[in-house]
Amino acid sequence: MDHLIIVSHPLIDSVTIKLARAYSVELKDLGHRPRMHDLYRMGFNPVLSAEELEPVRKRRETPSDVAQAQAAVAAADAIAVIYPLWWATMPAMLKGYIDRVCARRHFRAIHPLRTRY
Repeated sequence: MDHLIIVSHPLIDSVTIKLARAYSVELKDLGHRPRMHDLYRMGFNPVLSAEELEPVRKRRETPSDVAQAQAAVAAADAIAVIYPLWWATMPAMLKGYIDRVCARRHFRAIHPLRTRY
């Protein structure tokens, strides 16, 4: 199985990053194919722009970083999201990733009958 591991923590030696790496190693040992998206090391831009909020009918091109992330999500058989709880929620980097990658167009194309807007 193809596993996408999305991890969000700014410190490379954090427990969060170590957990994601250990999980990836275990998946490999079990014969799976893990792929890690370490949002901070990737330099993912979490800022949702005004252009990205434009109605779908304007058919704006999806930014390349978002398109790559959407392709990875679509190709994954399983997705694990690993992050610390800060102020009882996820880090802003991960929130921005979700806002940008889980766009209406993308998930309507993957799950056309289950998504309504």
